[in-house]
Amino acid sequence: MNLWIPRGVVADVHRSVFPERRLPAVVNWWWGLWLAGLAGGVGIVHADDTDEIIARAYSEVLPLVAADLVIVAAAGAAALMVHTLTTAQRRRMDELTQGA
Repeated sequence: MNLWIPRGVVADVHRSVFPERRLPAVVNWWWGLWLAGLAGGVGIVHADDTDEIIARAYSEVLPLVAADLVIVAAAGAAALMVHTLTTAQRRRMDELTQGA
């Protein structure tokens, strides 16, 4: 469920305010980066015991860093997405209040 519902909630919020507009591309960037980071992390951390996980962290640093960088990029895209949608919603509210 958590692989699809958060994006669906954002899309529903956007559609409720702007039914005629396409979903901003930043939403798909955020979601794609988050999924890529999640997949990268799942590929690195297995159901091993703690010693094996710690040993892997020392021997396979590059995959860990890459997965972390993707998650950081996803966080940045999430902040940009919230800013983009909030700004658009505020403009829409201004349009509605000025037209009333």
